[in-house]
Amino acid sequence: LRIQSFPVKSQKEIPKALQQVSKDADVLWGIVDDTVYNSQTAKFIIQDTVRRYRIPFIGISASYVKAGALYALVFDNRDIGRQSAELANRILGATPVAELQSTTPEKIRLALNLRTAELIGIEIPEKIIKKASTVYE
Repeated sequence: LRIQSFPVKSQKEIPKALQQVSKDADVLWGIVDDTVYNSQTAKFIIQDTVRRYRIPFIGISASYVKAGALYALVFDNRDIGRQSAELANRILGATPVAELQSTTPEKIRLALNLRTAELIGIEIPEKIIKKASTVYE
């Protein structure tokens, strides 16, 4: 696995970057970035990546999956709030911050788009589909 960035400094650079992605990438992973992603550009990027180039787009939310991303790992915001409260409680209880371990979200849900999988020729095993919390068909 090799991760390669395709940096853009403005929304005007998106089409050129997508052309480069189509030549050099097997998948495009969208990350949180206010420069690139808003409701209009995200839809364009997902559709161009999937429909034009047949490259799966991995989203950052279920709404991206609904718009055509192949899948997203969706964090449970309520559980992240609970974890944050537990850390705050430990700090308030005199636990030195240096002694706290970094944590990752404990509850992560999978959202899948089976239409996109079919469009780009990817077969998702039934056991993965059954584990998904949200499936778009």
